[in-house]
Amino acid sequence: MSCEKRDVLAEQGTKTGKDYPYITLSSIPDSRPADTVYISTRFWAINDDIERLDVFQDGFKVRDLDLQWEWTVNLDSTVETRTLAYTVSSDSVFYPETPLFEIQNTGVALDTFYRTSDNAYVFIKPWVIPDNYAIADLDGEEVVDSLSSEDMTSAVDYLISQVDRSDVLQWLPNADSSYFVLDNSGEFTGEISVEGKTKLKTDLDKTALKAFLTSASYVEESEIKLRAAVENQAAIVVEDESTFDILN
Repeated sequence: MSCEKRDVLAEQGTKTGKDYPYITLSSIPDSRPADTVYISTRFWAINDDIERLDVFQDGFKVRDLDLQWEWTVNLDSTVETRTLAYTVSSDSVFYPETPLFEIQNTGVALDTFYRTSDNAYVFIKPWVIPDNYAIADLDGEEVVDSLSSEDMTSAVDYLISQVDRSDVLQWLPNADSSYFVLDNSGEFTGEISVEGKTKLKTDLDKTALKAFLTSASYVEESEIKLRAAVENQAAIVVEDESTFDILN
């Protein structure tokens, strides 16, 4: 993702018999949550035919979670290496568009924004980037430590669905027979019992997951879009927008 700026000059009223307003929204450099940035927009209309100015923001956050495990199991006279990977990619969180600033052209509301040197209105306001856009970039055991309860439950459920008795005994050497399914002869089938799966959901805590972890990463990316819209008294709206990335 990178900063984008849309050229709106080509969108300003072709020969339609109407006078369109004009607006540009300045780009903002990539920033961090809690940073104060300055939203700057320049706008005008023929005969000052402006009804209102609105500035909005929306954004999103995407994440990539990857957990890799490895352990060995003893199978009679052989030793086998087992590997498992749990990944969650591009699980997006969308922040809906919300208004930041609104100016109605009543009385002298616009007068303070007029710049003679620009022959236009220039609106500049500070805005603090919300904390909900904060992103993480973690690796190793700190990824496991930071797992939400939802991610933890999903990861453990995935592990349980992929393993058998020999795996469980490597993690939990003292696991008793209630963890496993027996056949009609009283021999272990290798499958994990319903009771065993329930117990494993408690046994496989964060300490257990880290015990056979080989690698882990948790990376988030976040982007904010700003949109400025100017409307004239004929209800014609012209917009410009700018996007920027959130830094860690």
